[in-house]
Amino acid sequence: MLPDLPSFDALLQSLRNIDTLTEWEMAVLGIIVIVVGISLGNWVWPRILQGLFILLYLGVTAIPLFLVANGILHQWQDVVFSCLVIGFLGSIPLLPFFAVSSIQRKIDGLKQQVNTPPASAPINFERE
Repeated sequence: MLPDLPSFDALLQSLRNIDTLTEWEMAVLGIIVIVVGISLGNWVWPRILQGLFILLYLGVTAIPLFLVANGILHQWQDVVFSCLVIGFLGSIPLLPFFAVSSIQRKIDGLKQQVNTPPASAPINFERE
């Protein structure tokens, strides 16, 4: 049976005395860091495979929370650092997809420029 989760006020109170954080409070803090990391990730790489990025980030950042639950990570700085580092390292495999998407958008833009006549060119409707 899971113990009761701490209230937000209790979490803020225990953050003042960081050595007294329980594993559950560390897990709540880790979840907050994950949400902030996802928000930053969506701001840095907008509209590029957001769903895949979020799934990868959530899956990889679950590792520090597992370590907190097993008592391996004790300090909140370790939790924050490991969530951010593992999350961003987990996004490295997606970088080729970001590059391909950027190149594809440039190619599409060039195709549109080639297929669009210039606005100043007169259009001749007469047949010869």
